[in-house]
Amino acid sequence: MFRHVAVIGAGAAGLVVGHELLREGHTVVVYEKGEQVGGSWIYTSETESDPLGVDPNRYPVHSSLYKSLRVNLPRELMGFQAYPFVARNDEGSVDLRRYPGHEEVLRYLQNFAREFGVDQVVRLHTEVLNVRLVDSNKWKVKSRKKDDVVEEETFDAVVVCNGHFSVPRLAQVPGIDSWPGKQMHSHNYRIPNPFQDQVVILIGHYASGLDIKRDLAGFAKEVHIASRSVADETHEKQPGYDNMWLHSMVERANEDGTVVFRNGRVVSADVIMHCTGLTGTSTTTLFLKPMALLLWMTIVLGHCTSTFFRQSWHQAFHLLGYHRRLSLFPSLNSRASGLPVFCLVELCFLHKTR
Repeated sequence: MFRHVAVIGAGAAGLVVGHELLREGHTVVVYEKGEQVGGSWIYTSETESDPLGVDPNRYPVHSSLYKSLRVNLPRELMGFQAYPFVARNDEGSVDLRRYPGHEEVLRYLQNFAREFGVDQVVRLHTEVLNVRLVDSNKWKVKSRKKDDVVEEETFDAVVVCNGHFSVPRLAQVPGIDSWPGKQMHSHNYRIPNPFQDQVVILIGHYASGLDIKRDLAGFAKEVHIASRSVADETHEKQPGYDNMWLHSMVERANEDGTVVFRNGRVVSADVIMHCTGLTGTSTTTLFLKPMALLLWMTIVLGHCTSTFFRQSWHQAFHLLGYHRRLSLFPSLNSRASGLPVFCLVELCFLHKTR
């Protein structure tokens, strides 16, 4: 049976879901608040008014991309099943590296959308205001266009693909509230130039921390990385750099501007940057009305069972996610096409109606 399906979000998840639904003969509408498809892979120099990203009144900036970002997986592992991520000179590829920059990923996603006609069903500049279940076991989606025109449309099914990792996770540092320097989260980092001749402490030594420390080294006076994955006595000058050190975790921050590490070292710093990742449950689900929000919370917070999905009133409401240990785009592709990559319900947010 063919259905009329709403997809919320035109990033990687929304595009591959749109493709799979179209391939099966369904009619599809993909809602996208922004001006182009690509989601998290759209770079902007814009940052939030609150550099820590905790002020509830701030205007949120969706992208966390910094200008120098390159993928940390080879492109061969990143592509969708029907459209490998290979260098395509005939489609505008300008970054032929095996680990390309973020611009090449965005081009790939936009070329994918054009190749399979997904771009023809995307409504750009259209924000979803609410989603609610109506008496006929259908879903009513209320949206607002750029010109403030509000519309409602009824669908047989809804797939939410706008992500749920968007709230900065911050390190808990004793004394940080009285520390006089600047704090920020890596979500609001773009380029290293503003840190010229400053002493910067990065808390976190995973993907963003590794990239940003190298970015800053050519501009900052000193770069100190605090990692919870090393022994407390760790204090190591980083190979190839005269101004970069790896420390154990921060123990406390002081009112005089100094920061004390567990290894006993004391650094007078200008900036503390939290490279500590993002967490979920944010404004990305404000459009869900009570019944749908209950479902979202049950799935994303990990308390659902297969029995939950057999209840008829919400069988046509789905959320797309991926396991963080898997390659991103193939994982999304597998969920969109119903392939059993992982059997854990908590990790598989898209369930095709049986």
